[in-house]
Amino acid sequence: MRMLQIVSIGGAIGIALIAYSFLSPSCDLTPELARNTVNEELRLEHLDPRYLGPPDVDASGCTCSFSYSGQGRELEYIVLDDPIHGPKISTWDKAKQLNGP
Repeated sequence: MRMLQIVSIGGAIGIALIAYSFLSPSCDLTPELARNTVNEELRLEHLDPRYLGPPDVDASGCTCSFSYSGQGRELEYIVLDDPIHGPKISTWDKAKQLNGP
């Protein structure tokens, strides 16, 4: 009887760990995925991707940022990992922020 209780507790803990690994949010944003996300945004804005700087990856792996300097534009792109919905991108246009819209 005692052995059955230990096995049941062990099984419950195992199931809980497996469920946690599937349900807990984790950040898996790679620089390649972040760059692809930014490149798609550049394509939509008709901007040349060769002016995109190297990725700056956050230590947590949840964010990756890029600087864009070319074609008369100064932009910052920040890609955030959303484990449920996929990467989200934010753009900061330096000229608009410094000089107004």
